[in-house]
Amino acid sequence: MAVVLTNGHISCADCEKSFENCWGLGPHRCHEPEGNKPKDAKQMVIKEVGFQCLDCGKILTTPTSLNTHMRIHTGEKPYVCKECGKRFSGTGAYRYHLLIHNGVKPFKCQDCGKGFKQKYLLRKHMTVHSGERKYSCSQCDRQFAYRESLKLHLRTHSGARPFKCTVCGKDFADKGYLKTHLKIHNNQKNYHCGVCGQKFIRIGVLNVHLRSHTGERPYHCTVCDKQFARLDHLKNHQRTHTGEKPYTCTECGKSFTQSGDLTKHKRLHTGRGLLNVRNATNALSALLL
Repeated sequence: MAVVLTNGHISCADCEKSFENCWGLGPHRCHEPEGNKPKDAKQMVIKEVGFQCLDCGKILTTPTSLNTHMRIHTGEKPYVCKECGKRFSGTGAYRYHLLIHNGVKPFKCQDCGKGFKQKYLLRKHMTVHSGERKYSCSQCDRQFAYRESLKLHLRTHSGARPFKCTVCGKDFADKGYLKTHLKIHNNQKNYHCGVCGQKFIRIGVLNVHLRSHTGERPYHCTVCDKQFARLDHLKNHQRTHTGEKPYTCTECGKSFTQSGDLTKHKRLHTGRGLLNVRNATNALSALLL
C-alpha cells in the first residue's frame, strides 16, 4: 500500500484517509464502507506511534528526528561553522550561530535602535530603558530585572560557589562563568574580529571590542544623556546620580560605588596596599637621586 506523510501523520496515498489514532484496527481498504468491518474486531487504539530511542526511551515522530536526538547520547556534532570552526549537533543551533557572523539582527529596539538576534533578547534589553526591577534582594536593597540575576546575586551573601573547575580547582558562583573559564585552559577563542583579527573567548567581549572600531555607544543615561559602549559602564555611571554604593567593606563598613574600588580598598587592610605605596615611593626617590 502506498502511503504519504501529511502534517506529521501517515495517510493512504489513494483515498487520503489518515491513520492518526487508528493503528491496530486491521488492514486498511480504500473506500470500504464502515459497516463491513467484522463485529468481533478488537478495537485497539495506539495513540503514541513513532520511533523510540533505545538509550532513554523517548519516542520521536520521524527517523530523521530520532537520528538528531541520538546525537545527545553519542556527542556527534556534524555541523561545522566555516568561520570559526565551532561544531553543532543540530541545524537549529547551527543556523542561530551563523547569525553571529553575518550580523543579522531582525529585532530592533524602538528607543535606541539596537538590534537583537532573538525576540527574548530584545525584551530583556527593554528593561534598560524602562528601569523595571521587580526582583528584590531580601538581604539588601538591591533590585534586579531578572530572577536569574537575583539568584546569582544571593550567592554574594551566602558565599556559595557550587561550580568547580576540574582543571585548576577554582570555584565559581555561576555555571556560565565556569564554562567561560574552561575556555582559558583549552585556549579556545572561537570569536575573531573581522577588522583587526583579534580573537576572543566570548561573543559578548567581541561585540564590545567591535564598538572600539565603530565608535558605537548604544547605552544612554536617562538623566544626563551621556552615552556608553557597555551596559555595566552605564550602571556604574547611574550611581553618580542615585548616590548608591552597593559594595561595602566587611572590615570597616566603608561603601563604594564600584567593586574595583572596594578591591583596592581591601588591600589597605591586608597590608598589600601600603606595600605598593612604599614601592612606588622608593621608585620615585630613586629617580630623583
